[in-house]
Amino acid sequence: MTGCPVRFGGTDYQQVEDPAAVREVFGRVADFPPANALTAAQPLSRAALDVLAGAGVSLPPVLASASGELHARTRRVVARFFSPGRSAATEPAIVARTIAATERIRAGLGAGPVDLATELSRQVPAAVLGELIGVTLPPPEVLQPWSRDSLELFWGAPDGDRQLQLAHSVATFYRWLHAQVLACEGPADGLFGALRAAGLSLRQRCSLGFFLIIAGQETTVQLINIGLLRAITRTGCWAELADRDRAGHFVRRLLATESSVPAWRRIAGQDGTIAGRPVVRGTELLLRLTGDDHGLAFGYGVHRCLGATLAELETTLVLHTAARELPGLELAGPEPDWIRLLCFQTPRTVLVRAG
Repeated sequence: MTGCPVRFGGTDYQQVEDPAAVREVFGRVADFPPANALTAAQPLSRAALDVLAGAGVSLPPVLASASGELHARTRRVVARFFSPGRSAATEPAIVARTIAATERIRAGLGAGPVDLATELSRQVPAAVLGELIGVTLPPPEVLQPWSRDSLELFWGAPDGDRQLQLAHSVATFYRWLHAQVLACEGPADGLFGALRAAGLSLRQRCSLGFFLIIAGQETTVQLINIGLLRAITRTGCWAELADRDRAGHFVRRLLATESSVPAWRRIAGQDGTIAGRPVVRGTELLLRLTGDDHGLAFGYGVHRCLGATLAELETTLVLHTAARELPGLELAGPEPDWIRLLCFQTPRTVLVRAG
């Protein structure tokens, strides 16, 4: 049921690795609530907290970290924007944006190596997300630093000086978000307007937007990066992805074994058991989502990721289209450094050259 305990950011976690046990935890929301899902993995310094407070950053539980009636009501609203039909309808835009990116990459390869993490992966998910939720998101070169800084602040273990740097970035992001949410007053104003009509407060709408905009594009960017790196470095794999069906199979395997979100958190709300073994109230749990065909990359149960269909589609189409348009790529240089946070991972770069 459990793996070895792990310590991260000063907190001890009990790992839950068996897929059946992970499903059990996700399924017993009353016993294992998501209250810790979005809290900072490393306690934040007073200086960092002051910066966040100065920007009015307020992140009450709404969706991923909430349960009960509020969670159910909010989830129904958000689900409408990420329905299978709406997700499938984004395919032409995904392909068109990927082709445009590959044309720029092809032109750049003549001058030397190109970083696909910058020139390809981050060019698609944010634009698609913005169209779905009815918000014009900042360009990738602005949004991605905000997203990565937010992930590091809340799911990393930065020291005091680094926390202060990250807090200023998060504060800037939140100010932009707050203005966007305020501008959406009615049901016709995309997701934020629909949430207002459903009775969510301004603080709740901002909290949901904060994590949704990050998760809705950055985790897909990270997954695409992993897919690009693995496909390009495995003999013959990149050429195979030019076939759409093989690309889909590759992405499903990637999600099962090496997702950008390899783990997630829960907390024991009371003394009890997991798979028949005792667990003490207050125990921090780290649930393993990928590896050995877990099939849990997007979670399970009432908190399963609403963007699962979209993320898989985007990753498949970007890899397939890029492999078709840019044959013969090879990695330029050694294996890149990785970002490895408590619940997120991705290579920092995917530097390639023409083979």
